[in-house]
Amino acid sequence: MRESDFHAAKRMMVLAKEVGFTIWGDENEVVSRIVEMEARVRVVSKKADQETKTDSMVNSWCDWLWGGAGCGWFLRPSASNFRDLLNLWDASFFFLLTALSQGARNMISHLAIMLEFNEFIYGIHVFESPICSRKYTWSKKDSSSMRRLDRFLTSIDWEKEWGLASQWIMNRNVFNHFTILLKHGNED
Repeated sequence: MRESDFHAAKRMMVLAKEVGFTIWGDENEVVSRIVEMEARVRVVSKKADQETKTDSMVNSWCDWLWGGAGCGWFLRPSASNFRDLLNLWDASFFFLLTALSQGARNMISHLAIMLEFNEFIYGIHVFESPICSRKYTWSKKDSSSMRRLDRFLTSIDWEKEWGLASQWIMNRNVFNHFTILLKHGNED
């Protein structure tokens, strides 16, 4: 242990006490542990600096190998440091996959909400009347996106009273939603 390291560690311990830390155990033992930790930090810091230089060197080499920028890479060192494994991939494709996986997580979240809603509908014993005519009940003005958002739900008790109902989706007027006509028997 160098004397300068010992004094620096001692100052750290005194400072720690001043700000309110409790020091447990023999102070000389604590100081020697601080010196050991600082030595490990220096080694890791030096290694990180070397890795940063290696990264920039490998980055330019990978760009040359790939034929230009736009590749991602990962260098996996072997246990013997004899044959390292260099993985290269198209960075824009990886970005697309990352974006898709984020979208998939959002879709799973929406799916959970939809399942919860379906359980609620099932729990109150209502069901959707059959749809005749069109398939969708909502669309953008230019019809680039269409959804089935609106619907009539009926119950067995309702059908006992009024008979089997059907939904007829009418022409859209000024709104994005199509008008739905509920028919039962010959009545609207």
